[in-house]
Amino acid sequence: MYFLRQSQLLANLVVITAIWMTTSFNYYLIQFQLKYFPGDVYVNGMIFSVCSIVALVASGYLYMKLGPKICFSACLLMMAITGYIILFFGYSAKSPLVFPALVLSASFGAASCFNLVYIAHTSIFPALFAATAMGICNFFARLATMMAPLVAEMEGKTAMVIFTILSSVTFLLSLGL
Repeated sequence: MYFLRQSQLLANLVVITAIWMTTSFNYYLIQFQLKYFPGDVYVNGMIFSVCSIVALVASGYLYMKLGPKICFSACLLMMAITGYIILFFGYSAKSPLVFPALVLSASFGAASCFNLVYIAHTSIFPALFAATAMGICNFFARLATMMAPLVAEMEGKTAMVIFTILSSVTFLLSLGL
């Protein structure tokens, strides 16, 4: 309770919990929608896995160079901008590669941010509070992620609208980290 009385730690806990929830939800939402993309689902799965591996390595490197606030903001902004582009232009793109490239970009941002929540956690919170904070964040992230398969099966652009709104709001929150 001592740590929760400190306003900066409490604010960081709220922001990081929101980032965890959004990142986990969006990451799994994209994975659940993978079956709807054109082409072979196994090839698409392998492409998304390679994208995730590159995102994990890149996010770790960028975290060491730029720090948590800039990295979180950049990843969430990437997801939000990609979501807006998909909503307004991606579904009707004339080229068959535009939509998958946009979804890979959103997946890259989600995978990067997912890696960052684990890496940055120990630098944002004191050692005595880090494990408790991680448990709190993980609990709420799992609750949010349980909704991802249900949202993925919604008709039309609803899933992408939710993806984009969550990314945009959490981006704004991450600026206060």
